[in-house]
Amino acid sequence: MCQKIVCSFAAESGCLFGGGSGLFSKYVCALTVDGIVGRADAGGKRKMRYICDVCPRGCRLREGQIGFCRVRMLRDGRNICRTYGAVAALHIAPSEIKPFFHFKPAAQWLSVGGLGCNLRCPGCQNHHIAHSRVRDEELSRLQHLEPGQLVRLAEEAGCVGLSFTYNEPIIWWEYVVDAGYAAKEAGLLMNLVTNGYACEGVWRRLLDVCDAVRIDFKGFSEEVTRRAANLGQPEVVRRNAKIANELGVHVEIISNIIPTINDAEDELRATAEWIVENLGVDVAWHLTRFVPHLRLSHLPPTPLETLEKGREIGLAAGLRFVYLGNVPGHPAENTYCPQCGACVVRRFHTEIVAVNIRNGRCAKCGAEIPIVW
Repeated sequence: MCQKIVCSFAAESGCLFGGGSGLFSKYVCALTVDGIVGRADAGGKRKMRYICDVCPRGCRLREGQIGFCRVRMLRDGRNICRTYGAVAALHIAPSEIKPFFHFKPAAQWLSVGGLGCNLRCPGCQNHHIAHSRVRDEELSRLQHLEPGQLVRLAEEAGCVGLSFTYNEPIIWWEYVVDAGYAAKEAGLLMNLVTNGYACEGVWRRLLDVCDAVRIDFKGFSEEVTRRAANLGQPEVVRRNAKIANELGVHVEIISNIIPTINDAEDELRATAEWIVENLGVDVAWHLTRFVPHLRLSHLPPTPLETLEKGREIGLAAGLRFVYLGNVPGHPAENTYCPQCGACVVRRFHTEIVAVNIRNGRCAKCGAEIPIVW
C-alpha cells in the first residue's frame, strides 16, 4: 500500500500563473452562447453568458467567472484551464491501487493530481485537493510541470507511464492531453482514474491519448448519484464508458458501496446488468468498502456481507470478474479462471502474491485470461 512520494503540494519559487505566462495549453475549449442573454448594463449593452462544454454541468459563465469545478474560467472570451501544469500531488503507485487488475498488473505509474473537481462527493477521500477553492495564492504555491517534465520523471523512475488521478482529469483535460501526446512520443502509456462525467467532445480528446480508464459508477439512478456525488445524468458516465470500450481503450469499473446511499440490491443489479450488456462479461467490476470520511463520517464502513452480496449479484448477472476492495486478505481480491475456477492471480490488497498464468492462459486448464500484461 505504501507509495513512494515524489512531491506533494511542492512549492516552486519560480512558478507563475496567469495570462501571458505561457502555461496555458494550445487547446481552447469551445463555448456555446447561452440563449438566455443577461440583463443590459448601464450602457445598454447585454452581458453575454457562455455555456462551458467540458462537462454536462454546463456552467453559464460571464467574463471573469469561474465554473463549479473552480478550474474552468472565462477569460477574454475563451474557456481556459486555470490549473494547466499546476501539480498538487505526484506519486509513484502500482496499477492495483487505482485499481487496475486487468491492465499492466504490478506496473508502476507516475501518478499525477491537480486541484478541483466537477463533482462534490460528500465522503471524498481527496477533498483537500478535489474540493479546493483553487485560489490564486494556492496555485502560486504549487509546482508547475510541463508535460515533457512529467515524461522525464516517469522514465527516470522506471514507470510504464502516466496516471492522472487524485482529482478529476476531465477538468484540466488540455494538460492531460498534452501529457498524453508527450507520453506516446516517448513510448509510455497513460491511464485515467476518472468519474467519466464529461461532454463527448472532451471525452474523445482524452481517449485519443489514453490506454486505460478506470471509471467510477456512483450509482445507477440519478436519485442515487445525486446523493452519492452531486452528479446528475449518470447516463452520461455510462455512455462514456461505452465509447471508451468501443474505441478499444481498456475499461474497468469501480463502485464504492456506501451504506444507505447506493447499496440497494436493485441499484447494484442494474449496474451489473448494464455492464454485461454494454461492456461485456470480461470487464472487471470493483466493489469497494466505503470508509467513513468528511460529511459521511457518521455512516459505518460497508458491511462485508453487503459487498459479498454485491459480488454475487454481479456474477449472477454474467460478469466473470467481480472484485472486492478495501478488504485485505479477502478471497475476492483474487482473479479466478472463469472456466475451471483455479486462482490465477493471488493478491493481498495492492500486492500480487502469486501468478498462475502461462502465455495469457490459465496454467491449469489453458483457458484465456483477459489481462493485459
